[in-house]
Amino acid sequence: MASDSASLQPAVWRVGSTPHPMLDRLGNPLSVEPPSFDPHPAYLNSSQSRHWTFHPSALASLRRDTHEKVCDSILQYVSETPNSSHPELLSVEDEVAIMRFYLMRIGKLVKAVGLPSLIEATAMSFMKRFYLRNSCMQFHPKLIMLTSIYLASKAENYPIPLAHFCAQVNKNAGASAQAQQAPSAVRGDVTESIISQIEFGMVQSLDFELGVHGAHRALYGFILDIQTVMPHLTRDDLLAFASSVQPYLHFSRLTDAEFLFTPSHIALASCWMCDVPSSSNKSSIHGKDLVMSWLKAKEERGVYAFQKQQKERDMWRQKQRVLASEAASELDSRKDEASAAHALPKLVYGLGLPIDDIVVILERIADMIYSVVIPGTIPPKLSMDVDRVKQIDLNLRSCLSICEAVNQDALRKRPAEDTDHQVKRVKIET
Repeated sequence: MASDSASLQPAVWRVGSTPHPMLDRLGNPLSVEPPSFDPHPAYLNSSQSRHWTFHPSALASLRRDTHEKVCDSILQYVSETPNSSHPELLSVEDEVAIMRFYLMRIGKLVKAVGLPSLIEATAMSFMKRFYLRNSCMQFHPKLIMLTSIYLASKAENYPIPLAHFCAQVNKNAGASAQAQQAPSAVRGDVTESIISQIEFGMVQSLDFELGVHGAHRALYGFILDIQTVMPHLTRDDLLAFASSVQPYLHFSRLTDAEFLFTPSHIALASCWMCDVPSSSNKSSIHGKDLVMSWLKAKEERGVYAFQKQQKERDMWRQKQRVLASEAASELDSRKDEASAAHALPKLVYGLGLPIDDIVVILERIADMIYSVVIPGTIPPKLSMDVDRVKQIDLNLRSCLSICEAVNQDALRKRPAEDTDHQVKRVKIET
């Protein structure tokens, strides 16, 4: 009975979380409601916003659960295997530190292979997303870094042959000394078979969502838009300001900012942190003043567009009255309900948020960027303890070996009936 009743209900098309009108009502213009007034950026409908944006506590919990799961499997294997040494397990902070080290190397490899800088931003996002659901103790960060670059080149429509990519990487790494040894994923060797096998597992871990909205695109739009707000700025001023923003934008990719905030907020925060001398006069261009001027101008335009939309909505209602002259009573009741639901609020914010709240968000992002750079350095320089990273890498290799043994043991213990279904699994040769 439940299935019969469910089949009788009319179907509803959905895009994101917003239901579309039922198909059998589209022929009646009185049944379609006009859109609401509230700002709704298209970014909120993207997979990055819906699936890769978290609350800070949820992000920390996700990393902690992934780390604990891998540590439990390693400790269980060590306890059940005789004559096995207890490895030095990595902490969550250790994993973030070594991942950050390899994130910094992506830019150099992208240039060495001859790919545009766009690939760098996308590859860094892929790598960070992958390690939200996987651990460095399972997959060597070097291989994930290289696979992220190769996958990003295809996602951004700059594909390169895998053989050429591996040859360039090994050439720059000077891997000819290890030619006598068999390739090993645990050691971080780069071969076509290893990269191709990891690639499919990475795409699975990313839920096949390869669209990345980077803050560099938002910065480009801001630089274009600021010319209408502050026309006195010369072309040289804008170029100097944009070049000074790039380091802060780059270091923001080493933080969790993209998991917590929108790309436009990250771009604005990078501008917020900059101060550059002006070529047209002796004064300097202060990033905070520039951003505040832009926010105020955008808010004024937003309020104007908001009020214009209200007038268009009133015209919509007027047309409905003409179409529903024979059903005036029913229309009046619906109009009262709709006007209560979509009434113009007392405080109209053209940006969707008060400017003070946006400033708080920008300050939080700026603090995250300052946490990864050396204080007082202009242009900013990365703060990294290389000796600590080397020690983490030594501990990592023993954990990788045990995780590979755990995988091999799981494959041997797989029930016979699983092979009948021919379930495809990612396997990394060692």
